[in-house]
Amino acid sequence: MSLLMQREDGTGGQALATPPPLTDTEIAIPARRSELHDYEIDGEAVIFDTRTHGMYLLNQTALAVFRNCDGRTTMRQVAESLSETYDVAPEDALAHVEHIVAMFSHSRLLDLGRES
Repeated sequence: MSLLMQREDGTGGQALATPPPLTDTEIAIPARRSELHDYEIDGEAVIFDTRTHGMYLLNQTALAVFRNCDGRTTMRQVAESLSETYDVAPEDALAHVEHIVAMFSHSRLLDLGRES
């Protein structure tokens, strides 16, 4: 699994900085912000933020994670789904999900709730 997430801000695309690691990922329940709209194009997606007018390009894996950030699904559950879909070890899938969610969170594309 590889990640492609790039912000397009009108001045040309720029790669996003590596965010700090997340904590409590076992119980984190990420939720997309309501101002975001995704448009799929050839297996990738453009995410448009109506609040900031920012655009983000996501590859297929990042899109799968993004769409599972529904405010009900834990990061471990997202990783389990990706593990089955992409035939990778659950621990590897969780590491990718953690990294992708950290990037989304750092870019303010989602909020991290906690499982009760």
